[in-house]
Amino acid sequence: MIRGVTMQIKTGSLEERILRILLKKYPVTVDEIQDEVGVNEDTVEMVLKALQTRGIVMLDILPDETFVRLINPNLHFIGRSQVQKKSLKRKTGKRKTESKANEIMYA
Repeated sequence: MIRGVTMQIKTGSLEERILRILLKKYPVTVDEIQDEVGVNEDTVEMVLKALQTRGIVMLDILPDETFVRLINPNLHFIGRSQVQKKSLKRKTGKRKTESKANEIMYA
């Protein structure tokens, strides 16, 4: 994997949550990620292995723990965040239909 390449990660995904943890603190074990994300260990390991094949993280497997190392910090999170989605919903809201009571009726 080329280090200068920016990797695109979808906002709101489990990958994003794991990568944000790795960007904040180091070293991190798989168990710590599992506790912070709140997902079972198999799911976390599956996502980490997928990130490893993409060249974003590296798993350092030790006899008693597995550490996760971020090897490509060039990440670009794409999509709207939850805050942006909420404000967009508030702005658009429900569409109001015009009342027909104000119209003149012809007979």
